[in-house]
This record gives sequence, C-alpha cells and structure tokens, in this order.
Amino acid sequence: MQRRARVLSVGAQVVTVRLEDSACEGCSSGCGGRCDLFRSDECNQFTLVCRAQVVPGQLVMLTVGDRQLRTAALHGYGRALLGLLLGAAAGAALAHWLEVAADPLVLIGLVLGVAAALWHTRSRAVNPLLTPIAAD
Repeated sequence: MQRRARVLSVGAQVVTVRLEDSACEGCSSGCGGRCDLFRSDECNQFTLVCRAQVVPGQLVMLTVGDRQLRTAALHGYGRALLGLLLGAAAGAALAHWLEVAADPLVLIGLVLGVAAALWHTRSRAVNPLLTPIAAD
C-alpha cells in the first residue's frame, strides 16, 4: 500500500508530511483510503518517526508492506477478541461472586472489554516507510 505525500517539516527523529492524494495505491483490500491506516489530522497532515534524508517541499512515497498490514490486523482483531473474552470472563466471575444472574454482567463485561481493547488499539499506528521520489 502506498500514498504520495509532500514533506512539510523535518525534525531530529520525526517527519511531518501532507498527504497528496485521497486514496492508496496498490492496496488489495480496496478500501479506497478509508482504512485509517494513514491517520492524518484535519489538515491532512501525518507525522511519522523516521530518519530519512528529506527536505521540506520534497515529494515522498509512504509505503506499508503486506507484513506490516497483517501484523496490524492481527494486533487489532486479536486485542478485540482478547477484550471480548476477558471482559465476558470478568463479568461471569463478578456475577458468581455477587451471586446474581450472570447474563447482564457478562454482557456488560463483554462490551467494556471490547471497548477498552479497541481504544487501546486506536492509539497504535503503523509507521510507514518513507521513500523520497524527487527533490523539488
């Protein structure tokens, strides 16, 4: 998966770019850029950790490999599944300890477990490889 971007600023270990196009190229999932993998702000800017030799104004290509995509999917779905199971188990244990009906507490635990797992996953972004295209 690739997206074109223009370098806005270069720091010691970070590079801020503005995404140039609206959709990814070479993505087999066909999401059209809606996957939120290149999470940008309202100005379509994206900051990544890298030490590339680029200058402000330079056109670059942001690339995320298949292996990185599989790993990100595994972490995202794996955390959601783990949150679902742990939340349901915690709800069942609490219901058993309180000696009340298990179903409502299992459902509440399930929802809270998935919500916590997804919230934790949202804070993790894939760091794409930055490749200079041309110096302007």
